[in-house]
Amino acid sequence: MNWTDVGFEYGNSFSSTSWPINGVADIGFVAGNDGFVVPEAEDLDFYTRAPSWDEQLFQQILASPFPAIIVQLSSGYVTKRCQWLSRGHADILRPLFYKWLMSLFLFRHIWRVQFEPALYMVGIFSSMFYSLWFCLSLVVAKKLEPSRNRAQGLVMIATQGHMLAFAYPLLAEAPYFGDKALACAVMWDLGGNMWVCSAILWAVAAHAEGKALAAKEHLNFDNRFVRKTGLVSTSLDDATQDQELLEDGGTKALAIDSTVSPLLNAVKAVLCSPMFHAAIVGLSLNSSGVIMPEILDSTIELIGRPIKPAVYFLLGFYAEFNLDRRDKAQFALVIGARILLQAFVASLAWVLPLQALYRKTICIAVFSPASSVVVQIVSENSWGDQFMRVSVAAFLASAIFGIGMQHFLVATLGPIDWLE
Repeated sequence: MNWTDVGFEYGNSFSSTSWPINGVADIGFVAGNDGFVVPEAEDLDFYTRAPSWDEQLFQQILASPFPAIIVQLSSGYVTKRCQWLSRGHADILRPLFYKWLMSLFLFRHIWRVQFEPALYMVGIFSSMFYSLWFCLSLVVAKKLEPSRNRAQGLVMIATQGHMLAFAYPLLAEAPYFGDKALACAVMWDLGGNMWVCSAILWAVAAHAEGKALAAKEHLNFDNRFVRKTGLVSTSLDDATQDQELLEDGGTKALAIDSTVSPLLNAVKAVLCSPMFHAAIVGLSLNSSGVIMPEILDSTIELIGRPIKPAVYFLLGFYAEFNLDRRDKAQFALVIGARILLQAFVASLAWVLPLQALYRKTICIAVFSPASSVVVQIVSENSWGDQFMRVSVAAFLASAIFGIGMQHFLVATLGPIDWLE
């Protein structure tokens, strides 16, 4: 029994109400002087047919948070262009939302989630797949950027990790998916993706920065910036060049020690990550059976409400569309490598010994956009304006592609039964 809009047209007035009728399509009844007129058989076929996949796709996109995200991104970009918010104030807000409040959101999510014993295999496969993904990302980064450690780090952190927040409501409300698919997506997130976003990405960036400092790799990878300022000079030593570039960019580097092993820098970055601590504490409380107090749950939920709008607002603020040739080349490498890795991992999901619904859900999940923490990681490591431009552009492109791909897959894979 489904609620379907039924239109009544009488004279010059039109009203619409909802009746419970069998079927999934809208059926119109026209009220004339002789009462209700039932449509002809061929017209009834039109009214009662199920919507096609392209109609479903269009309806899903309109019902998704994507239009609101576009507004939030645009408002951030307009705010920057109109100089209503300074770059310095944005740099203060960015770690507050991207690092601390997002850690609080992660803590609540992990503590409250219901673990399904039947889905433990999904979590195990998730750990295996993200480990494979890390290895593939490392190979791709070394092939694309064989000589620049920081560029290798950018490729690795931009091609791994997902923001599954878009997939959760989509799967929960989509026909043929529902609660079981949502539970599968949550377990896929907790099995591997959560640890990638809260620890691995930070460790990769710190490791790349440590290798770059040990190799005395200059920060002058932005040729446009160097040509404009003329700061780099052969008369300056390496430390002075790097310091002047950092001071001019208005950024502060992390405490990466070039005298210790890059691996130790990576471990330090993980142990200092508040997202990692939030994941560990939340998982421990959940596993111990501790119930989150209702007042704490409500408080964290209230505090966390502005996280997503603020994240997209700041992404729009940092977005730059005047990319030069080098920016575009770096952007193409990053987004191209990510899409290829997503397609490869999604193809592997079809052969997993799981229910067809779970395989479909995993395929949809791996096309999620990149994690927004990439922007915070690039900033904390002071990788400069070029890498900031590229990382923001790559996130926006992955969000547009990922959200569109997920809605396409939901509309097309849902009715397919040959995978059962």
